[in-house]
Amino acid sequence: GLQSYLVPGSKTAFVPLCGNSNSMIFMHQKGIKVTGLEFHEDAVRQFFDENNLEYKTGEDKMKFYETKCSGIRIYVGDLFAFETEQKFDFIWDRGSLVAISPDDRGRYAVLMSSLLADKGKILLEGIQFGENPKSVYKDVGPPGAPYNLVESMVHDLYLNHDVEVLPQAEGSDNDVELMKTLKEMF
Repeated sequence: GLQSYLVPGSKTAFVPLCGNSNSMIFMHQKGIKVTGLEFHEDAVRQFFDENNLEYKTGEDKMKFYETKCSGIRIYVGDLFAFETEQKFDFIWDRGSLVAISPDDRGRYAVLMSSLLADKGKILLEGIQFGENPKSVYKDVGPPGAPYNLVESMVHDLYLNHDVEVLPQAEGSDNDVELMKTLKEMF
């Protein structure tokens, strides 16, 4: 299963709308080269500062911050403007798709598919709100993001790709549940 797929070493991961998620540290510690993208530059600086990581900045079509060892690089900017020739072994969507407006999800899926290597995998953490599992619009809480994410919708978006939908961890401000899930994979 996933444990044999996520072999530490020469694997690469892309984390869209990564924020300052500690999951990037965990993956890097497992030998995975991590590329993230976040539109809030403050969150990117906070990630490096809170984790006491020395970094450099650069430009590759878009500004980026990168650890001195080049194991973690986070681009700053608009996700839909991101361009790279690199293909990733897996994409860790830890709350990105639920933040994307339902009207833009098709465009988002095309972008993620273009970044995925042959035989790559999408690992996705999703949320389902309220009683209506067929609606992308939640029937509880304030309107807007995060939007509902139903597993069948995910598979419709990524028809030609291997997608693993992981359950959303309740109250996982520090990605505690994610860490447990990822540890089980390695």
